[in-house]
Amino acid sequence: MRFLVFTQDEYNNNYYIGVFNELENAIPKINEWLGGYEVQITELTRYPGTFGYCFDKEIITPNEEYVYVRGFILDDEELKPID
Repeated sequence: MRFLVFTQDEYNNNYYIGVFNELENAIPKINEWLGGYEVQITELTRYPGTFGYCFDKEIITPNEEYVYVRGFILDDEELKPID
């Protein structure tokens, strides 16, 4: 199982953070990205989604802007080429 992690800024731009074997391992890289917003996270939570498992977190910055951490939980079978 792998975790594809990206962030979304207040203008809806997406930023690729990486693919991680453990979701918790993504937190330091996410906090690095969040440094410009003067905010940090300590956890991410998984939940079932329509097409599998995913995760997201809404973060309110000190300037009251909304930024997000989002991603997908991929089964190793899903990572194989389709053709």
